[in-house]
Amino acid sequence: MLIDCEACPARGRACGECVIPLILDSPIDLPVDLDDAERRAISVLAEAGLLPSSPVIPRAG
Repeated sequence: MLIDCEACPARGRACGECVIPLILDSPIDLPVDLDDAERRAISVLAEAGLLPSSPVIPRAG
C-alpha cells in the first residue's frame, strides 16, 4: 500500500486529522509506503475507533 497525500480524496478537509504523519514520523506531503505490519496496526487502531475515518485507499497496481 502506498499512501500519497497528493492523491488522497480527503486532502485538505481531513489533513488535520490524518494520523499517518504521526505514526510514521513523516512529512504529510510525501508518499508513504506501508509494510504489512504497519497496515495491520492501522487497521487495528481504526477498528478500535482510535483513528479518524479518513479514507486510506491502496494504490492500484
